[in-house]
Amino acid sequence: MPHSPVHTFFGKLEDLLQLKWHAFTPRVDCSQRSELTLPLNSTSQQSDSKRSRRQTACSRHSELRGVTLAKNTFDYLIELDSEFVVRSLKPDFARLKNFPVRGVIVTAKSEAPQFDFVSRFSAPAAGVNEDPVTGSAHCALGPHWSAKLNKNELVGFQMSARGGIVRVRLAGERVLTSGKAVTVLRGELLL
Repeated sequence: MPHSPVHTFFGKLEDLLQLKWHAFTPRVDCSQRSELTLPLNSTSQQSDSKRSRRQTACSRHSELRGVTLAKNTFDYLIELDSEFVVRSLKPDFARLKNFPVRGVIVTAKSEAPQFDFVSRFSAPAAGVNEDPVTGSAHCALGPHWSAKLNKNELVGFQMSARGGIVRVRLAGERVLTSGKAVTVLRGELLL
């Protein structure tokens, strides 16, 4: 029986790259702790006029109190006055997609004693309406909450549908983020 064009393409690709294909059985095993060292990405506070426009797009709530708006290299960071408001936000992804940044981080001080802060991250312009757990967002969240809480080691909870705990430690110009991870891809790259 002749090979289909798709089989031929992947067969040639397999020969060229010397790929090994393995059957994958999906499972959630979060027993692995993973740590990333990332560059610190501090924020600077934004003006009141920008704050009003951005808060409107972040939620269909008619009023948000306690809003602090800051921006770093990639994202807006919006601090709200309660964990409940962060949890109940219903972002307007179509409007967020037009922001001149990669994404929007929304955060508040945690009401649970095991966490220092909670957050959510949306980046519709990058194709991610809401990211489950975002290490790069914690490069801004770490220094933001470290300054407010006077701590160098923090624990955050990202309140996406899946959710995730991220430990953050500031080390000079670096942020060490760690949490439990799921391996979704394993392979070798020969150069």
